[in-house]
Amino acid sequence: MPRVPAGGKGWTAAGRTLDCAAMFGRKATQEHDPFGGPPPRLAKIAFQPPLIFLGAIVLGTAFHTFTRAEGWNGGVPQVILGILIGAAGIALSMWAIRQYQVADTSPDPKQEARALIETGPYARSRNPLYLAMMLMQVGLGTAIDEPLIVWFSLPALFLIRHGVIAQEEKYLAEMFGDVYLAYKKRVRRWF
Repeated sequence: MPRVPAGGKGWTAAGRTLDCAAMFGRKATQEHDPFGGPPPRLAKIAFQPPLIFLGAIVLGTAFHTFTRAEGWNGGVPQVILGILIGAAGIALSMWAIRQYQVADTSPDPKQEARALIETGPYARSRNPLYLAMMLMQVGLGTAIDEPLIVWFSLPALFLIRHGVIAQEEKYLAEMFGDVYLAYKKRVRRWF
């Protein structure tokens, strides 16, 4: 007997709707059951942003190792500066993630956004998590005296800007409409 989609509520067989979620004794929800409604709308990004920064750190380290590039040799003050920059990145990321917890949504672009966050660091930057990751990368490169890790943060930001943020901005405009467009006018992309 052929089965065809029944408008997101289950499958039809011989003219009657089968509620697959109910058959397994579960409540149908968008988050947990594909038969409970339309599929979640997601931003169409190719890579998870942390992987872009991690890749930049690995490439910077590899190039530094293979080219035997000179460091800055700034000694203890340079290490302290790197630690402070990295700590600022960690603090900013924790502050931004806290806003997601308060809004009961996820920072993961592979999950549907349930709220538009405009508080905390999002009142000053539309992308504080990406700024935080960049600060952590720059802090690491500075602290361990590998300048190429610092320089590779620039291509990472380029990839984030054009491969991730551009898609997220389209997605958020679709999800939140005029509210997001007003927020976009009011708050800068970076700082």
